[in-house]
Amino acid sequence: VEGWSSAPFQVQAFGNSVPVSLVRLLPVVWTGLSWTDSFTSVKADANTTKRAQFRPLHVLTAEGQTATVVVYALFSDGRMQDVSEASEITVSVADNYKMFLSVSRESEGSAYILTVQPDAETFNATHGIMASWFNRCKSPAQSLREDFGRVHVAMPRAISMTVTQTVSVIASTSDIISDSTVVGAEAIPTSSTLLIVISFDDGTQRDVTLDKRTTCTAVGAGNGLIDISPARRVTVQSGSTGAGVVTVEVSFTGSASHLSQNVTLTVMRYTRATIELMPYPR
Repeated sequence: VEGWSSAPFQVQAFGNSVPVSLVRLLPVVWTGLSWTDSFTSVKADANTTKRAQFRPLHVLTAEGQTATVVVYALFSDGRMQDVSEASEITVSVADNYKMFLSVSRESEGSAYILTVQPDAETFNATHGIMASWFNRCKSPAQSLREDFGRVHVAMPRAISMTVTQTVSVIASTSDIISDSTVVGAEAIPTSSTLLIVISFDDGTQRDVTLDKRTTCTAVGAGNGLIDISPARRVTVQSGSTGAGVVTVEVSFTGSASHLSQNVTLTVMRYTRATIELMPYPR
């Protein structure tokens, strides 16, 4: 390609003596392909033609989901060429959607990757991303062409939250009833781990146990009796002498802030032992 650094912007295609100009850039978001007409076998017959068709998928539907951005260049002679990996091409997210999307490339010469950010909202924007072709022969680099592309994000609605626990009864690590060398297999566990899952109206589920937007709070009598670690591991608070049923309130901020769930655990503590004499043999 020659001549692209001059004005007006033109390129000289190999094998073609007629200069052509860049008409526009077309950035396209690809999440995958769906075959609409395919075949599993082809008969070796020169007179038979088989054609397979597919539909490109471009809708993003989950936080953290990624899509490849393919940039096509349309030239004045009607040709369209994939220029996604050209060093002169940059892709950016439009200002209005930077809180919902990010775009990056691993290295120069690789494709751009679009990523859905946490708490992204549903939108269908014709000007969601922008592709630019820069003249890097000038300092600073000069943009020769900029065009926008559509981005469609359809986030499912959170409809329920489920909280499960590994055990429902725990005891302090310093309590004799948690010492297996004393009470054997009847020892009470010293911790319980919570598992938090959100379900969405599209049938999908997401484990948000370790999500920083998930909060687990001991309420009522449980406040001051138990500790909850960032890993959602519930233990008896050091130095506590209380016992009984405690409640943990689990909630989520952001897109699922309307959901919350309570879970109860029992803190057991050793109080006394009873010795009873029985005649033997009976």
